[in-house]
Amino acid sequence: MVNARHRARKRSASRSSQKTVTRAADAAATRRAAIFRNGRNQAVRLPQDLAFPQDVKEVQVSRRGDAIVLSPVRRDWASFFELDTAVSEDFLAPRGDSPP
Repeated sequence: MVNARHRARKRSASRSSQKTVTRAADAAATRRAAIFRNGRNQAVRLPQDLAFPQDVKEVQVSRRGDAIVLSPVRRDWASFFELDTAVSEDFLAPRGDSPP
């Protein structure tokens, strides 16, 4: 019985430390950036450590309450088929197993 309580306490402590690490990581990712004008539009210069990967050419802008969220635009199927990625010869070949 004592061992079970000890393990439960240990798991609880582990979970709370994981939450602390997650919150610390989120806090580290929160930065301030200046807004400036580019013609009639507003622009934000993202800090280098928060920049999108170089292959992201477009972002989706959405509003959540008073926050404005930038998300990379998901690629569509057309861009998938434009990829120069080869598949193996047996890709989608008939198999011996049957569906349930």
